[in-house]
Formats: sequence, C-alpha cells, structure tokens
Amino acid sequence: MRVDPLTEAELATELEGWQGILKAKASEVAVAEIAVNSDPSPEEKAELLKTISALQKEKAAVIERFDIVTSPYELKGGDPGPFARYAAAVGGIKTDVTDGSSTWFYVTDWLQSKEGGIKLGMILNWRRG
Repeated sequence: MRVDPLTEAELATELEGWQGILKAKASEVAVAEIAVNSDPSPEEKAELLKTISALQKEKAAVIERFDIVTSPYELKGGDPGPFARYAAAVGGIKTDVTDGSSTWFYVTDWLQSKEGGIKLGMILNWRRG
C-alpha cells in the first residue's frame, strides 16, 4: 500500500534500494557457497549449509519485496526489465550436483520450506480440491 502513491521516479529509487539489498544478500550467499566448496570438515560443512539455507530464505524474502515494487513501477511507466532480470539472475539456488551431501541437503531443505515443497503441496492440494 505504501508504494501506491509513489511516482515512477520514487519507485525507481525504491527499486534501486531493494536491488542494493538484494546484491548484498546474494554476495553473502556467494561467500558461504565458496566456503562450502573449499573442503571444510563435515561439521563445518553442515553449519555452512544451514547458513546458506537461511541466507537463501532471506534472499527470497528480499526478492518478494523487490517484486512488490516492480508492478506499480511498470504501471506508472517505468521499465522493470533490468530490475527483473537482475532478480532472476541472482535468485534461485545454485549447487554443485556432483556433491551428493550438499545436493541432498538442498533438496530436503526445499521440500520442507514454506517457499518450496510445502507451497507446492498446498498448490497441488488446492487444484485437486
């Protein structure tokens, strides 16, 4: 509701701000992913994977807020293309599928997350009903 009265220029400023926050969060994820790939001990790896999972959820929340501003920006004449492409480029989970333990962690984490498997299950259940 707070974005409705904003002008196109003000919305562009908001999007730039959210893009900065998204960039910072994506950088945090990248640092943690590099650490996972640097051959940590099994205990360190488990902790790093938990950290990455939490950071991914935070990044997804930022992208949701980013998307909230994109629609009114477009309605008021702005071109959301560059912002949407940036969000798409840094969104999602990138994992080394040759690393079985990391892949298994990400799959089970996604299945148990509100943004992933639980959401998919609710959608499928809704379509059936």
